[in-house]
This record gives sequence, structure tokens and C-alpha cells, in this order.
Amino acid sequence: MRALIDSHDWGNTPLGERVHWPSTLLTLLDVVLNSAQPMFLGWGPERIWLYNDAFIPILGRKHPSALGQPSATVWAEAWTDLQPLFDQVFAAQSVHMDDIGLMLDRLGKLEEAHFSFSYNPVLSGGLVEGLFGVCTETTSRYAAERRERVATERQRRLFEQAPGFIIIMRGNEHVVEFINDAHREVFNSADWIDRTIRDAFPSIEGQGFFEVLDDVYATGRTFEAQGAQVRYRRTPDGPEETRYLTFIYAPLYDDDGTISGIFCEGFDVSEGYLSQRRAAALVELNDRLRAIEDPEALAYATAEILGKLFDVSRAGYGTIDTRAETISIERDWNASGIQSLAGVLKFRDYGSYIEELKRGITVICEDAETDPRTAEMAGALEAISARSFVNMPVTEQGDFVALLYLNHEDAREWSTDEVAFIRDVAERTRTAVERRRAEATLRANAARLTFLDRLGRQTASSEDADEILAITTRAVAEHLGISNCAYADMDEDQDGFTIAAIGPCQDHHRSSGIIVSPISENWQSGIWERASH
Repeated sequence: MRALIDSHDWGNTPLGERVHWPSTLLTLLDVVLNSAQPMFLGWGPERIWLYNDAFIPILGRKHPSALGQPSATVWAEAWTDLQPLFDQVFAAQSVHMDDIGLMLDRLGKLEEAHFSFSYNPVLSGGLVEGLFGVCTETTSRYAAERRERVATERQRRLFEQAPGFIIIMRGNEHVVEFINDAHREVFNSADWIDRTIRDAFPSIEGQGFFEVLDDVYATGRTFEAQGAQVRYRRTPDGPEETRYLTFIYAPLYDDDGTISGIFCEGFDVSEGYLSQRRAAALVELNDRLRAIEDPEALAYATAEILGKLFDVSRAGYGTIDTRAETISIERDWNASGIQSLAGVLKFRDYGSYIEELKRGITVICEDAETDPRTAEMAGALEAISARSFVNMPVTEQGDFVALLYLNHEDAREWSTDEVAFIRDVAERTRTAVERRRAEATLRANAARLTFLDRLGRQTASSEDADEILAITTRAVAEHLGISNCAYADMDEDQDGFTIAAIGPCQDHHRSSGIIVSPISENWQSGIWERASH
């Protein structure tokens, strides 16, 4: 460029012959030509263009014809954008930009180009004589950054549309930077951005997840979980949910290799996981229904399976007295630290929902404090660890005869699938319990008939009344496992009796129950009393 400037016909330009150029211009031109950075001058009212070797690639095919031309001619295709900047400089104000995008014709067609530059006024005697410019073309860098932005945006769109939940956290405080739609759906996390995870998600405190995040950030070790149980609240005052999640915590690295954040991706596998657990629970229930003979033990087994499956505080099965509005509980399953409800409870002490149970309606209470059926009795329910519950009535020929119940000490949501499963188990249990009771009745009847047949054979050969009475009373005492059995004749005034025969007394010093079974039609009923023998 020095050679081109030396040989240029400056006499035919507004600048005139070089011998007449001001010293300021000559000095700045020497600085420009000796610089390895792209520099130029726009001198005089026409802003005549002068530049150095480093500026040639920026001009493209405009070189060398751009030398000595007015700036408006050199940059005609972009002058609409450049003129305001040049005017500002010639008004004695510097202009600096880290990035400007221009559409330039440098290779025969308009192409986008980007520059960082500084335009400075050259003053002499208080007047602006020209513009001194320093610039660097940043088109390649801008293109790379744009590609990165596009790639990042594409990645974000892919993340946003991903079927699994995704969250990105930055820094050792795990500040939330990004969440996708799936994450917002699972955790109600729309307002988590720019908050630390501990502040945004306090309900998982104490379950070890914060500590795992700290470890991943500190060590770079990836953490993976398969079907992990997570208890959390979607809103601060909402009920606690239990979900099962498969997810990964992976460290994110800066260009220098330092860990800058954590990427988490995962899936809510609760439905599949719970389906498998429910299927296994049904298998276990069926096995135990076949193996257990005692009806009460069978009911307890059902309660235990349901209580553990749904991770509740208590589960039980009881028989109902609809007139007294009570439930009788022989035995219930209770989580650690939860007291048993074995005994008789009055429904009215805990709310008005007994009316629904009588109609065969399942009562689902997610929070006793807000449910209108229990709000006034919420304190009583919380005292027995039953702030949330499912009461599943068991009916027989339209009558409310039993209840399968699940209690939880905290507010809790009950899904449609959970309720359907509880109903299935309740029906299975009721059928099995009644079968066992029917079988027990049949066995008792068979034993009674066998005894009567044996007694008939023992007395058939005797014609002595006293002997028959002795055989009978002895056999009854042995059959029933009691201390004695007697036969007595009533006095005529019905006020006393005379014992005609008595079976063997095994222990005359025990308290015993006495059953008087009348044979005469004059007696209308039997008598039960406790007496000391």
C-alpha cells in the first residue's frame, strides 16, 4: 500500500498533491502503513479513503480501486448503515462497536460481514479534519458463535421436547439454569429458574439427593438411580407424593476442564414400577390367602401387604356394626412408631363419612383438615395418625359388613389406580375370610355330628337311665373340654332343681362358666352367668 499510495495520482482527487497534505495526515498515514492491524483514514469533507496492507482482505475486489475514493463510493452498498457513524465522528464524537453486521459486496455478491471497530475524529484547530479507524473483521468468529448459538438453541429445543425430565444446574450452589416441559409437569417447577435447588425443592431435604449433587460437583463422578423412591410436595402446602424415578446426575465442564454444573435427565417410572409391585403384592396375597386358615390372621396379612406397598402409616380390616356405627378391629398393621387401633371405634368420633360407608361408597380423604366431612374432627384423626385415609366398605348382599382401611399420618394423594387396587384386594380378602369362616363352621358341624353319632352308639346298649345320664354328661364334658357337666330335674315350683347326674369335675377350685340349658318348655331361655365353683 505504501507503493500504491506513492504512485497514486493524488492531483486528481480532492486531497490534491501530497506535497500539500497537512502534517497530521502524513503522520497518521505513516502510523497506518506501519501497522499490522487493519487501519484506514477517511479524510476531508469527501472522507477520502486510505488504508494499509492489513485492510486489503476486508475490501476484497474493491482493492485497489478503493484507494483515493470517497467513503460513500467505496461502501455504497452499506452506506445507509455507515453514514450515521461517519457523521457522528465528523461531529467530533468517537464511535466504538464490538460488533456491527453489514451486507458488503466484496466478492461479486452481497454477503454478511461482521466487524469490531473504533472510529475516532482527527482534530486540528478545533475542527475535524478526518476519521481514523481501527477495525478487525469478526465474520468467522461471529459465524462460529452463531453456529454455536443455533446448536445451543437446537439442543434446548430438543431438551424441551425430550420425553424425560431435564434440569441443568450451575455452580456449587446448584442454581437452576434450565428445565424442560417434562420437568415442569413432574415437579411443578416453572418458577425454579435462577434459584438454588435447595431453595426451589425443599421437600426432598433429608433424602440424600442434595448430598449426591454436592458429591457429583466436587468429584465429577456420575450418579445413576434406578426406580429411586422420592417423596416431595408439588406446592409448599400440598400433600406429599411418593414417586419412583430413574435418573442421572452428570457433571458439566467448562473449556478449561473445570466442573461448572450438573446435568440431570430422568423419567418418572412410578406407574411401571408400581404395576410391578402391585402384581408382586397380588401374588404374595394369593399365596397367603391359600396358606392361612385363621380369618383374623388372613385379614392382618392383607393389611400388612397393603401398608407396605403404599408406604402408609397403618392398614387394617374390621367388622362393622351399622346400628351402633362402630368398627371392631382385632389386629392391624402399623408402620414403625404408629400405635395400633385394635378395639372398637365409633365412626362419629372422626367425622360424618359413615353415611357414605353405609351406602357402600368408598371414602377417600386426602387431608382431614380441609375435607368438609372431617374438618371438625381433624384433631381426632391426626391423634390416631389418620390425617389422610381410604375407607373401603365391604358389602354382603347389600349390607355394609366390613371395612378395609389405609391411614397416613400426613396429607396424601390417592390415585385412581391405587383406589382400584385397594378395592380389588378388599374383595379378595372378604371372599377368603368368608370362605374360611364357612369352612370353620362346616368343620364344627361335622365334629358335632360325629360326637352325637358316637354318643348315640355309646348309650344305645344301655337301658339304665342313670347310666345313660352318666355317659352323656361325661361325654359332653370331655367333648367341650370343660370341668363338669350335669343333668338336673326342676322342682315343681320351678324355683330349684335336683342334680341327677354329673360328669367328672377336673378342678373344683377354679372359677367356671355355668350354662343352664333348659329342656322343659316352661323355660323360655337359657341363662349365662359367672360363678365361683
